[in-house]
Amino acid sequence: MEGFPTKEQIEEQLDAKVNKAFDAAIFQTEYDEKRNEFKLLEIQKGLHGTLSDEKEDRFETLYEELNDGCVTVDTLYEYRKILERGYPPEKVDSILAYENARANVAGQTQTQKFAGYKVLFTKDEDGNLIVKPFVEIVTDFSHPVETVFKEKILVGEAPRVHGEELSDIDALQIESLRKSLRENPAKKKVAKPEEKKEEKKEKTIKINSLIDTHGIKSTSSEKSEGPGIVSMAIDFLFDMFKSGSKK
Repeated sequence: MEGFPTKEQIEEQLDAKVNKAFDAAIFQTEYDEKRNEFKLLEIQKGLHGTLSDEKEDRFETLYEELNDGCVTVDTLYEYRKILERGYPPEKVDSILAYENARANVAGQTQTQKFAGYKVLFTKDEDGNLIVKPFVEIVTDFSHPVETVFKEKILVGEAPRVHGEELSDIDALQIESLRKSLRENPAKKKVAKPEEKKEEKKEKTIKINSLIDTHGIKSTSSEKSEGPGIVSMAIDFLFDMFKSGSKK
């Protein structure tokens, strides 16, 4: 029976993963565009249960492209070893505590599934490297929207419960989710077609405003800022779906 890998073997495997992701790093603007498209398709697939063959192919292609510039590991030991390559010890401890809190809470929910500890490499407009550690949480949209949103909030607030200060992006996303819950469309009167059209237009403006205000130029390597702004924008789009776009 093959034994467990040695520390040296683990280090070599991690070095190979980091070098591969580093070489595959794309511009942050390109990454955000692809992730935005991917999340839209993910929501459509979750809501309707399937995608057309063309969209399914695009969905799988985008998933692969988005992960080319990522290092993904399953254990905190491996995650620590990767983070130690670029952060001081106290920063590593803070990132691990923050992301592990989210991963642990996700494991206790119905709709939020832990999909690995990740470090994303992208480049800014000048070609400088951007490093973003985050934990990937995959949403199961087969559950009621209210359950999805409430459990997203639980996961998002997990670091604060454990004594960590929330990043600005996570705090904004939580507030957008709470707002969506407060504005539960099931309690609203049915809007006329022209009113629905205007409402969608207003929400599209909100999405663009969010991206412009908190977009890629303000990104940093701070804990959990990952692709959060895209997720926050998608929450508004998801709100459009549950408000009457689902057919």
